Amino acid sequence: MVININKPWGIVLNVIMFAIAGVTSLFGVLGILTSQGIITDIFPLVSFTAGVSVFLFALAIVYLVLAIYLWNLDKNAWLVAVVLNMIGVVLGILSIVLTPAGVIVFALQLILLASLFHKDTIIAVKPEIKYPGWELGILED
Repeated sequence: MVININKPWGIVLNVIMFAIAGVTSLFGVLGILTSQGIITDIFPLVSFTAGVSVFLFALAIVYLVLAIYLWNLDKNAWLVAVVLNMIGVVLGILSIVLTPAGVIVFALQLILLASLFHKDTIIAVKPEIKYPGWELGILED
């Protein structure tokens, strides 16, 4: 059985990463909620973890919805993905300053951001954009 995916590699790569981020955020919420029974003696920490779990749950929903809309080649989802990846690049620079392993995070964010600006991705998402030197859109015979 052959699965034919007619999506640009930038879209596929970002959808996979947003789906992974959404699922891991949901597992983070599950981990926080199951550990609250252990820390019920410390009231401020419980209220803090409850707030974090709500934030993580909302973030997971945003990531999963963004992955769905990006898979459907929505222009607004592409723009949101670009902004989120730009924020990720800035945080990647900060992680390089804090730890040498941050180079991996920074490189991954750069690859994700560059893949969104690949010409095949732009053809699929925003075919009306014209760049000098690029032949975007359907080639005419």
